[in-house]
Amino acid sequence: MLGALGCVQKNAEYEKIKRFVLVGITVLTSGCSEDPVSTAPAEELKIIRIDPAVGSGDLPLDQAIEVEFSNAMIHGLTEMATRIDPATPIAFEWSSDARTLVIKPQELWEADRSYSLTINTTAKDRNHQTLSETVTVTFETGPFYVL
Repeated sequence: MLGALGCVQKNAEYEKIKRFVLVGITVLTSGCSEDPVSTAPAEELKIIRIDPAVGSGDLPLDQAIEVEFSNAMIHGLTEMATRIDPATPIAFEWSSDARTLVIKPQELWEADRSYSLTINTTAKDRNHQTLSETVTVTFETGPFYVL
């Protein structure tokens, strides 16, 4: 009888260890990301708004650029797909729903300069859809004023 009880205890310990290992594997393979896969139905990924508007001129030298997407985006991939030309150090901020990207110059934009913002097709939403085409817009900064 003692032998059977010992076997039951070993099976219970084995089951606890097995559950612990399976939970650990699940956590490791699922990853911890600020960009989880969305559970919302997938809408075609597109840019629905860029502010300031395409071709805007005389922008303030500290002007942020807002890009609104149709779906929640994967931050890192979208940031890597975003380029300013001429190359300028920029900072990225995201809305809480991950649909609006705010691009700010780390310093002021240069005065009286034309810039282009390009977001290429490697930008992905949380359903892993990509933009169907690269989007490029231009804007121009105004003069430098000293008050």
